[in-house]
Amino acid sequence: MAKRFNLQTKIILITLAAAAVVLISVSLIDSYWAYQLADENRYDRYIALTQSLARRIRDGNYLEHPAELAQELRSVKDYPLGKSVTQIDVFVHNGPESKLVASTSTDGKLLPEVDELTPDKVPAGYSEFYIVNPDTKDVYTLEHNPPNGPQSWVFSAQIRNGDQVLGCVNLMGIRDLEYQYLSDLQLKTVLLIFATIAALLVILSVLFWWFFRRPMHELIGAMAQAETGNLAVQANVFSEDEIGTLASNFNRMLTKIRYANDENQALLHQIKDFNEVLSQKVLQATTELAEKNRELRHVNQLLFETQRTLATSERQALAGQMAASLAHEIGTPLNAISGHVQLISKTHARDEKTLRRLKIIASQIDQITATVKNLLMATRQARMSMRPVEVNELVLETLALTEPVLNARGIIVKTDLGEKLPQVFGDADRLRQVLLNLINNSIDAMPHGGRLMIHSFTEIQDENSSQVVIEIRDTGCGIDSEDIDRIFEPMFTTKRIGEGVGLGLAICRETVEEHDGRIIARSEPSNGAVFIIQLPAYQAESREEKLVSGVVSN
Repeated sequence: MAKRFNLQTKIILITLAAAAVVLISVSLIDSYWAYQLADENRYDRYIALTQSLARRIRDGNYLEHPAELAQELRSVKDYPLGKSVTQIDVFVHNGPESKLVASTSTDGKLLPEVDELTPDKVPAGYSEFYIVNPDTKDVYTLEHNPPNGPQSWVFSAQIRNGDQVLGCVNLMGIRDLEYQYLSDLQLKTVLLIFATIAALLVILSVLFWWFFRRPMHELIGAMAQAETGNLAVQANVFSEDEIGTLASNFNRMLTKIRYANDENQALLHQIKDFNEVLSQKVLQATTELAEKNRELRHVNQLLFETQRTLATSERQALAGQMAASLAHEIGTPLNAISGHVQLISKTHARDEKTLRRLKIIASQIDQITATVKNLLMATRQARMSMRPVEVNELVLETLALTEPVLNARGIIVKTDLGEKLPQVFGDADRLRQVLLNLINNSIDAMPHGGRLMIHSFTEIQDENSSQVVIEIRDTGCGIDSEDIDRIFEPMFTTKRIGEGVGLGLAICRETVEEHDGRIIARSEPSNGAVFIIQLPAYQAESREEKLVSGVVSN
């Protein structure tokens, strides 16, 4: 089982871990920068020492006095940096050859003439050939990494007299003399970090106990007493911080619970007195509820029948549209067949066998005609629910229904709805279906996006009448001129198989005409299409006169 830590231990561990990470990271970064700065500083000081030595040799004309030159080289040890210089060689250039003038070497080994090297000719044991001043090329450096011994740098500075190169000074300096000091400093820093973390651990433990553990211990003790039923206990409030607020709220809660408990005891006595009365009322209510349940089952049965009737009516309405179109399509060829049957009967009036067959054909035609009529009667649409309708509200509702499809197709909708339009008298659901069919047709005509424009306005016909006009315009593929006169015919469609059956526009025209209106289509191929719906404006007086005259005539 995993060891459980209390909240104090968790917070202290998290704080110490965060402090340790920060302090160690800062220490490592500081050590890295210290190493870098020390390395760069020693490197720059070596370069300055080598250049200074080259200038003194030139100014003192030491190349011609080897004894004085050797004395000058030995004096380098008196400089602060001179103790880390292990060897100095001075060469004089006589044409293409170089001659050693003086050296501090005790074993006879000379440093490589760095100024005559190239990066591809660095000797073994040396690396990082570098030209300090690429413009003047007066100082060159090499890194010396022997297998046994300290790392060193070799610096070569030219001895110049104007543009003439007299010779060169080769100086080797130890690289890591200060690293031991930095390592000791880093060790002390690490020890200081651990001492800081230990001190922080002690301070956090004391502070956490004083400010958190002590008040929380008091609060938990009060909770334990309250759990045993002692509601009069109160927790000590040590401060006004969050824990103090928690203790104060706990005390107020216990006070309220104590008062509520006293009230509950009093209510229990009252409840016992009313228990018998309540039992009688429950029995009476149960009896009434059973009766209500029986009535509810009856109502649910009626509702089920009503829903089934409504569903049947909806299917009949759809079948009526199909049947009307089917009757129109079937009626024309049946009339032609019937006419030809009559002509053939007159032509073969004496051929009894042919006449008998023609009578059979005629009877079958009559049977088909009767079947179509019965189908039309069985699927006749229900009566429309006529009321005043706001056209602009109907347009906005329809656009809200089709908004997801319009956005998905990248179609931009622009509306210009007239203000203070008069109402129209009609069935809102059927008019909404007309608008929905026309907008869907525009969407199908713009599969790659476009613009859909809807404009509504009032058109005055005479002094006593006006009409509301709705224009739906798109920038789709348009309608061919030979199809524009047939688009309102049932079962006629220009869409591909599976995209439509050709009833939408036919139903639109039938619905608009049922509202005493008119629908017009205009189009040019590749220039989009526009459908114009004209509906008579609603006038209460004229509408009531029509209704009264209709009742009288009936």
